[in-house]
Amino acid sequence: MTTDASSEDDALATLAAHGMLCEILALRAGLRESVRDIARESEVPGLKEAAKRLDLDLIISTERVALHPSGTFERVPSCHPGADRRIVYIGTREGCIRARRHEEDGHIARLGSVLGYPECCIEFYVAQPKRDIPVAIHGRSKRFDIHAHSLLRGITGHGFISNFPCSYACPQAVSLGKTVRKLLCEHDPAFEKDMLRYLASPLLYLGDGREVLLTDGVVKDNEVRDISVALRPAALDLPDFDTVRLDDEEVVFLKEGRAVKWVGKKAGPCILFRFG
Repeated sequence: MTTDASSEDDALATLAAHGMLCEILALRAGLRESVRDIARESEVPGLKEAAKRLDLDLIISTERVALHPSGTFERVPSCHPGADRRIVYIGTREGCIRARRHEEDGHIARLGSVLGYPECCIEFYVAQPKRDIPVAIHGRSKRFDIHAHSLLRGITGHGFISNFPCSYACPQAVSLGKTVRKLLCEHDPAFEKDMLRYLASPLLYLGDGREVLLTDGVVKDNEVRDISVALRPAALDLPDFDTVRLDDEEVVFLKEGRAVKWVGKKAGPCILFRFG
C-alpha cells in the first residue's frame, strides 16, 4: 500500500496520540521488528487503519488485559470485569507474530529482542524480581541520562526508549535514545522540545510502578517547589499540592506552605528522580 504525505502524517498523529510515535519512528528506521502497546478494543480499528497507511501490520493478543487498581495492567479472563483491552503489536507481519508468540509463551528475552531493546537491558530485566524495578535501576545508576528515561511511558507516553534500562546511564540505552531523539527531531521538532520539558521535570516514585510527574518543579535540597501540574496515574488518589518534601524516604505533600493529608500510602521506597 502506497501512502501520500498527508495520509502518512495523519497515521503518525493517530499513533502519537497513543504514545507510540518514537517507537514507530524507530521501527521504520529498522531499529526494531515490532512495537508493543495496550489499547482498548474500541481503539484497535483506528490503530489498525493507521498502521495500514504506513504499510505496517497490526495483530492483537489472544488474551485480554485489564487495568489494575494500582495503575498497572494484568492479563485476565474474558469474563473479568474491565477486560476491555488488548495488547497490540505493530510492525511487519512476521515481527508481530513473533512478538505475540514470545510474549504468550513467556519468552521475555526473545520478546525484548524483537522489540529492539539492548541486550544488556534485556538480561537485567529477566534476572530481576518484577516488583519495583525502577528502585533496582536507581541503585545501579551513577548518572541519570535523559535519553535512558522511560518512566513516563505509563503517564504521558513520553520517552525516547520504551524499555527498562539496566541503568539510567547504560551506554546502549543512551545511544538508542539519542538515535530515536534525532529521528523525532527530524519528524517533529516541536514535539521533541515538548518531550524534553517533561523528561527533565522531577519525577516522584511511590513504589509498585506508581510515578508522579512534577511538571516544571524546582528542586531545592529535599523539596520540589513551584509544580505547575502533577501528572499521575488516574488510580493514584493524591491531594491537591504545589510542593513535595521527602523526609527519610517519607513523602509530605504541601499546598501554599501547609501540609495536606494523603489518604493513600506508599508501596515502597519513595525516590525523587532527576534526569538531565
